[in-house]
Amino acid sequence: MVYHALMYWLLWAIYHFMWRTRRVGTGRIPDTGGVLLVANHQSYLDPLLVGTLGWRRLSYFARRTLFRNKVFGLLIWLGGAFAIDRDRVDTAGIKEAIRRLQAGEALLMFPEGTRSRDGSIGRVKPGFGMLARRAHVPILPVAIDGAYEAWPRGRRRPRRGHVRIAMGALIDSTVIGELSNEALAALVQEKLVELREEITRHRNQAGD
Repeated sequence: MVYHALMYWLLWAIYHFMWRTRRVGTGRIPDTGGVLLVANHQSYLDPLLVGTLGWRRLSYFARRTLFRNKVFGLLIWLGGAFAIDRDRVDTAGIKEAIRRLQAGEALLMFPEGTRSRDGSIGRVKPGFGMLARRAHVPILPVAIDGAYEAWPRGRRRPRRGHVRIAMGALIDSTVIGELSNEALAALVQEKLVELREEITRHRNQAGD
């Protein structure tokens, strides 16, 4: 908890200084209970960026290769990351995700599967629906905007900018249980697009 508190305030200061990070709208991460956050993926900034929006420690997938560096691997492990093999169906990683959700943790996923090539929201893949069903947890859509401009693919280092995040209403387990994985993915994609539009309206009003 001490490590998490220190990291939270350090990251909060960095993100707000470098990218003037702001939350748009009234949606928020629930204070307690398992919840699956699903977000669009614009840059390397995204996992820790979402983590600055609330006090809760977030768990998230990290490529197994990132743990090869023992120091870096330890740091991201302390920050809530756990390894998954993206080149195959990683049963152990999936089981760990379900275990964490059932234990009441908040898990962040990027269902597009990779960072955006142009900042737009790509096709949302349906695999996350299985996790939410198996763990019996709600889904929280999260839209990120501005992180692509701050650190696009192909750029070695980030640059300063404005980043905005909007969180939608929870999709509860009853709705999740009534939809197929494909229908749930389509619903989440629709919600992410709506949240991005909300961010755009906010930017226009604020003159950012």
